[in-house]
Amino acid sequence: MRKLVFAILLLSLFGAADAGYLTWVHYAPDTEGSNVVNKGNASLILGIPTSIFGLVAYVLLFALAYIFLTLHDSRAAGALLLVSLAGFLYSLYLSYMQIYVIYAICPLCMLSQFLLFLILLLSFVIWKRSDKYSAIQHRVDIAASKKPARKKAKLRKARRS
Repeated sequence: MRKLVFAILLLSLFGAADAGYLTWVHYAPDTEGSNVVNKGNASLILGIPTSIFGLVAYVLLFALAYIFLTLHDSRAAGALLLVSLAGFLYSLYLSYMQIYVIYAICPLCMLSQFLLFLILLLSFVIWKRSDKYSAIQHRVDIAASKKPARKKAKLRKARRS
């Protein structure tokens, strides 16, 4: 389970780097010709580039994966699944816009969609296993907290006899 979460952490870092670069390209002066996909009207939501929303989503995915890794909370796994699903569905919409409306493909946008797809798959597996994992971790925590109490009880019995 930890390997899956570490994979999501790594993929979300790559995604954040991709989204950060796309944001930089959006605001950079046009030197190599027009980047139709990244600088067009379809790349804005309320005047904000979609790459900024992608950057926020990747940071949120990283944070949720880290929370799940440290706290073993199944709610974090559910939130991870929902955020990755929302991001992937929105990236499908953006791919539709690229292919059928703009008639241009942004390779870095497609990379982001691929990363979101991988994160979605991994988060689904984590979500399916999270209840079992959380229950096992809870039992381990309880057993670890009871060990000193058991030793104290044995010492008391030894002292009495």
